[in-house]
Parts: sequence; structure tokens; C-alpha cells
Amino acid sequence: MQAVKKLSRIGNSYGLIIPKAMLKTARINPRQGCRVSAAKGRLTVVPLREEAGLDDEVASAMLRFMRKYRSDLAKLGVS
Repeated sequence: MQAVKKLSRIGNSYGLIIPKAMLKTARINPRQGCRVSAAKGRLTVVPLREEAGLDDEVASAMLRFMRKYRSDLAKLGVS
């Protein structure tokens, strides 16, 4: 799917309106956003995917620890 689009001035930048059908075809969720990169005279737009990162791993480990030692933490007044 292709389209010829004009850029719209937004402050000191420019914006590109992407039709809903193109977003659907590219599987880009407007709420999640996208990654835009420029190289060799081209812009590439790639959908962001929710990926488990280090923060998620730390939070998950912390929950496991708290569940395992719940009674000990309660005795210490940490719960």
C-alpha cells in the first residue's frame, strides 16, 4: 500500500498523517506508538511491541520473594 502525502508544519517540526488503513496493514497500534529511523534517504516506521524488560524481571522476582517470605517479612513489620 502506498500513498503520496504532504508534511504538515507542527512548531519547529513536521508531521505526517498516516491513514488508519495503513496503520492496520502495518500492525501499528497508535496507543503503543512506533519507532522511526532514518537512513539512506528513507524513513522507516516500525511498530513497538511490548517486550518484557529488565524492570519486569526485577518486579517479578520481587513478588516471588515477597510471597515466599511473607510471614518472615510480617514479623519484621515490613509487609
